[in-house]
Amino acid sequence: MKPLSQKIAWILLTIGCFVKLFLVVQDFSQPLTHRTGGDVEAWPNMAYYFYHNLNFFPWPQLTLVSDEMLYPFGNNHVFQDLTLEFNYFYSLFYHFFGPFGPWASLYYAFCTFLGVFFSFWLLKREYSVSLAFAITFLAFFFDFYSIFKFSGHLVHAVHHWLTWSILTDLILYHRLIKGKPISFSFLLLKSLVLLGSLGQEVAYLTGFALLSTLIFFVSAVGFIALDPNLRSRWSRIESYWACFRWTKSQRLTVFSLIFFNIVLIWAYLPLVFQVLANVALFEGEPSPAAYSWAHPLKLFLPLIGRADLVGLPSILHYFKDRPEFFWDYLIGWTLSGLLIFSFFYLIRKKQIGFALPIFIILGFCLLFHPTVFPTLHVFSWFTFNRNSGRSTIIFSTLIPLLLVFLPLRSMSNRSFPWVTVWFLIGVSEIISVYAIRFSDKAYGFDKKLNSYVTTVRNTPGKAIFDFPFCIIGGNGIGFEENLCPCYLETS
Repeated sequence: MKPLSQKIAWILLTIGCFVKLFLVVQDFSQPLTHRTGGDVEAWPNMAYYFYHNLNFFPWPQLTLVSDEMLYPFGNNHVFQDLTLEFNYFYSLFYHFFGPFGPWASLYYAFCTFLGVFFSFWLLKREYSVSLAFAITFLAFFFDFYSIFKFSGHLVHAVHHWLTWSILTDLILYHRLIKGKPISFSFLLLKSLVLLGSLGQEVAYLTGFALLSTLIFFVSAVGFIALDPNLRSRWSRIESYWACFRWTKSQRLTVFSLIFFNIVLIWAYLPLVFQVLANVALFEGEPSPAAYSWAHPLKLFLPLIGRADLVGLPSILHYFKDRPEFFWDYLIGWTLSGLLIFSFFYLIRKKQIGFALPIFIILGFCLLFHPTVFPTLHVFSWFTFNRNSGRSTIIFSTLIPLLLVFLPLRSMSNRSFPWVTVWFLIGVSEIISVYAIRFSDKAYGFDKKLNSYVTTVRNTPGKAIFDFPFCIIGGNGIGFEENLCPCYLETS
């Protein structure tokens, strides 16, 4: 089979990005919303709050306690979704172009293009173009869970920093267990990626980035400890000093990476520490025990068909789980087939140990139950993880990494019929899923809305639009307690 050329790969990925945005976002002419309302309404509102309550000097600080919610008593906004990268991005456009614009949709588009392009560029420097293309394509176009998180859970619809963190973990792991040198610029890049992940949703996406880094690194240390040659290689102090040297030709890259590390430290860490300090104020307070749990066997269900995925919704109730989201653990046969084949192939070839970090991470995620078997709660950064299905977001990146451990060139020639079947399943699933996503049409505002909102904004004085206030939390908490009598009429 002829290897894929780099030029063709770039073209295909670019076309893929445009097609994905056309099918998922659909409308770039107006602010983000949905015909059914819901959480999507929170993102522009939270960004508005972030913009008007952020102070930059001497470092970023956010006014968290304000009467902008629950007037006139006020509230601590620390438990709102303060996803920093999105809020910074939205605030920038809000400042220069005003509030009425597709800023959230542009953020999704920006993350899609940047995520795809940088992932492919990073992987092709380490592996073949064909392998880099396959992993990138699966990670960003078979992320079915994420595309349906747009627009309601926007911050779970983008996963570029998380994906880059997992990819850099793989590359670092590979270099360590093969005794290859590790450059200072790569260490700086890894640091930058981890810092960047703080700008995404901290409770889940940042947590998964930290989990990946920890498991891959500990696995590499284990390999080094068990292999005499690797132990000898990495026991010499010269091996570590070599990681911090750079040549004159690398000077620009090194100083650029140092600069961006400093920028992210300044932009993110003060706010993260401020949020943690405010969360600590509520330690010991009673909180709702609401949780969701998805059955791991859903991984092996097909995603082929048009409107109902060949009766899939009618059989899901047999799993007796309580998922947060229909797409929890639904990754399709393309990824689950790759997972099953890789697992048994590597066992048969006695090479399963090399891919052990991937299976360990999958094990922590799939075995997790928030109350019965809280595997992820072993890690302090998953303290607020109460939805097992949200780990689905990493599967489209983690499972394709198994391709790195397979002899693809020889297998593609020897097992051509099976590769063809797998490819056709992939085509069927990607068409089926994106057709369903496209059928969820974007909501269109009345053309007079912008002028109406502008008139209200320019009218002198202040107004309270929601009084008496309405208290409804996530998953409808507060409704049964009658804390919002008009909720059904106004939501």
